[in-house]
Amino acid sequence: MTIRASAFVMDSQTMKCEKLFEENFYKTCTCSDDILYLSTYHLTQQVLAHSCSNLLSVKSVFTCHEKQCIEGMSYHDGKLALTINGRGGTRPNVEILSTTTYACLFSITITDALGHGQCRISSLGSNGWLVKDPGTYNIHHITENNILRMTPMYNYGHPYNVIGFGADYLVVMTDTSYNLHRLKYVPIDELTPSE
Repeated sequence: MTIRASAFVMDSQTMKCEKLFEENFYKTCTCSDDILYLSTYHLTQQVLAHSCSNLLSVKSVFTCHEKQCIEGMSYHDGKLALTINGRGGTRPNVEILSTTTYACLFSITITDALGHGQCRISSLGSNGWLVKDPGTYNIHHITENNILRMTPMYNYGHPYNVIGFGADYLVVMTDTSYNLHRLKYVPIDELTPSE
């Protein structure tokens, strides 16, 4: 996890946190089975890949263009999803990278998001990703087939973060509560893009 620009690891049995790195300002993180991904928060922002077997073994796998920042990151099944925002009111862009080559598999701009602040992204497993935009009360769904869907306005508070919880639930963190919702799956051939 990243807290106040530092990276920490938590022991799941003892719940003890240990600081991993101090030399960089880290903004967000995600993990595969064998790689820890950390985004740096500098003039030039990048994603660093640390081997879990040797955390000192690191390589840069993605670098933002000038005046862009990585606001969210999520890993699932060989894919690294990044939410990228420009400084100055541009719309958030989501890039899906292959973790084998780190080539962009597809990219999509969320045109109906306001795009300022923290645009977080979380995996829905084989059903794609969820992106929440702090400027709106909407949650955006991106399928594995590059279809963008927007939910109706979220009526239970401002959604600050959204994560999948198990296979059938979604947890939405608002300013006052954590809300648990049961997911309803729609066959992929019945999905239509947002207008």
